[in-house]
Amino acid sequence: MKITIINVPTITLSRFTEKHDLEITVTEREWPKCQSMRYYATIKNAEIKDGCILRSEHGNGHTPESAIEDYCLSREGKSE
Repeated sequence: MKITIINVPTITLSRFTEKHDLEITVTEREWPKCQSMRYYATIKNAEIKDGCILRSEHGNGHTPESAIEDYCLSREGKSE
């Protein structure tokens, strides 16, 4: 018996932004409500189709790195 396994293709955020010539922007909030939301990360000038509207997506974190990670987790498993 021959078994072929075809995995779901994945891509890192760095590779995705390079492939589409995009820029990740991390911004520090001047007056964060709490430390876990001190920074937010987004892909500059990128919008996500949500039904029939376009909206922005972002990730929050207490450090720039954790904001980027939160952004990645919010997009995990979603198509380009």
